[in-house]
Amino acid sequence: MDAGFYPGSGFQTSGDATTGAIRGRLEFGNRAGALKFVARFDHNSTELTLLKAQTTGTAVIHLQFDANNSLDITWQKVAFATAEVGETDTIVTVAVEATPIYDTTNGIITAVARCNVDAICQ
Repeated sequence: MDAGFYPGSGFQTSGDATTGAIRGRLEFGNRAGALKFVARFDHNSTELTLLKAQTTGTAVIHLQFDANNSLDITWQKVAFATAEVGETDTIVTVAVEATPIYDTTNGIITAVARCNVDAICQ
């Protein structure tokens, strides 16, 4: 319960530490990660066939600002919990929720953040 109190969570009267701290967050229950996305496919594509077959695989999100600032998040192994097939403008769409699975070699998730400021996390 004390994890809700942290530097910057605030005070009952702003700026007055004598008025008592306020809880900045209250966590409950078990945490679970999920990856949701909507994909568009050609009707007979290999990717749609793999999705329909419930094939497991690696999921990667890559965000890049420039050559020196980026974030890569890799779910080492995911399975499709739900896959809702639809259609938009005659293109097959699939709303997918992927569930992470523990990979015996790489674990569950890997994140690599790069920025142009040295020692930012020290």
